Amino acid sequence: MMPSEGKLKDMSHQPIYRQVEAFLKEQIEEGVFSPGQMLPSVKELCRQFNGINHLTVRQAIKNLAKQGLVETFKGKGTFVAHRTKTVAMVVPSLDNDELMIKVCNSVQRFFENEQTQTVILNARQDMEKAFDHVGRLQKMRLDGAIIFPVLSATIIASICRLKHDGFPVVLIDRVLEDIELPSVVADCWKGSYELAMHLIARGRKRIAWVGQVAGTSTRARHDGFRDALIEKGVAGRSVVFDKRNYPVMPVERDYREMVGNAVRQLMAETPRPDAIMFFTDHWAILGIEELKRMGVKIPEEVAVTGFDDRREATLCIPKLATARYPMEKLGEEAAKLLLARINDKNMPPKQVVLPVELVIRESA
Repeated sequence: MMPSEGKLKDMSHQPIYRQVEAFLKEQIEEGVFSPGQMLPSVKELCRQFNGINHLTVRQAIKNLAKQGLVETFKGKGTFVAHRTKTVAMVVPSLDNDELMIKVCNSVQRFFENEQTQTVILNARQDMEKAFDHVGRLQKMRLDGAIIFPVLSATIIASICRLKHDGFPVVLIDRVLEDIELPSVVADCWKGSYELAMHLIARGRKRIAWVGQVAGTSTRARHDGFRDALIEKGVAGRSVVFDKRNYPVMPVERDYREMVGNAVRQLMAETPRPDAIMFFTDHWAILGIEELKRMGVKIPEEVAVTGFDDRREATLCIPKLATARYPMEKLGEEAAKLLLARINDKNMPPKQVVLPVELVIRESA
């Protein structure tokens, strides 16, 4: 199958060599030209494209070769390259982060079964590096990417450009408001709502929430807490750390100081809370440590809950009540969605929402 004049006119806003390049690329991706198959000669392509200059065709083929789609052998012709698909996973950090590691492992396992390579791009808590990773995805000869987006204006703008250029992207754990992209998230609202309902059922009358609201996932955790308390008419108190009062990517000492300050602030109030919900297990465990230093008994005086069900939740004393985040499933579903997107770039954006399971332990 070769182009008609009308096919080129559909892209008349671009230079002719770009039109030829785009058409041949589409034919390769759709399997019209399969791996190892020889493309028509330059002379034949010039004829098929209505007698265009041979230099124009050579430029198009040169660009396809740079993308790894074709290989030219002197005296033999140009052939479709035998190319393994490669996708990227962009994450803010893997350093001691059980959630990120499990998600990445799940993505890699899925794509290994699909004979597809996975490249992990780890920003290591560096905002500039995260921006650089997202910004260069299209230059890396990738077929698509799963992005755990760090919320900054520059990174969001880069993701918007990827969407505009038709580069297959799936967001994981959070969505970008007003930007339709495929995404896989957990039902954080319901998880937090059910934790709050559990505390209320256990007779807790004054429940506090401590955490960040930097994205849709964390905001849903706060909203679930709030909605449960409103529904039951229970007194509530939130200590929210947003972009105005905490670093975008804090280090460990920042977290410890932030949680300690929040707990001391809540315990100084009259009446003080009889339960505290933290937006992650890590923060909940730091909160338990601070409450113990203050001589507060858990859960007798103050019940404590976390969110995620990381391994450390079962190692602290008392063991932490929490909501189990579907870590492996999150990665698997994101990988499935990305593969579908790669195979059909016109597929409408789809959001997959995974359930969260309550895990009740000694702290509540």
